[in-house]
Amino acid sequence: MRTISFKVVIGSASNNPLTILDEESNMSDDNVYNTRISRRSVVKAAATVGVAQMAFPGIVLAQGEKPVKIGVDNSLTGIYAAFGKNELIGIQLAADEINSSGGILGRKVELIAEDASSTNTGLAIQKANKLVNSDNVDFLIGNENSAMVLGMAQVAKKKGILHIVPGAHSDEITGTACNWNVFRICSTTTMLINAIAK
Repeated sequence: MRTISFKVVIGSASNNPLTILDEESNMSDDNVYNTRISRRSVVKAAATVGVAQMAFPGIVLAQGEKPVKIGVDNSLTGIYAAFGKNELIGIQLAADEINSSGGILGRKVELIAEDASSTNTGLAIQKANKLVNSDNVDFLIGNENSAMVLGMAQVAKKKGILHIVPGAHSDEITGTACNWNVFRICSTTTMLINAIAK
């Protein structure tokens, strides 16, 4: 019987909740578990998932009826309003394009936008909580202010949803304070400084 061998690292230094390494990795054995899974087990699991989808198509159809909700918690007033409004326009254009081509796996995209102001971190966290807990968004997008993003990231982490950061540049967001669910689409402060220095 063929087996697949890998190591699973729990609580790695990179803050990933689960890291899979090949057998050649030079990592200490602290928090490392050697695991073997037979090829037969992988095939059985894949077959089970396939049969479940065919046996219960109503589940898949029901998902298609419910929209994918994206919460936008951006600065729409105050000193960052121009950035926040332009980002919201871009997000709306993307949502319209996705919806016109059939949505995400047949599900339409619905945007729910909240104004986090430009400098009130407490308000940004309050709006993030509303989007996540009351509006039940599937994803959270925002903000331009790094302090607000750090607070919003904690809300998204607690709920276990993806948080996309469009404009905050602090290194800490995807550095020391990074969570598994934070994805930044802009440059960091260090990247900007290095570009200017060259």
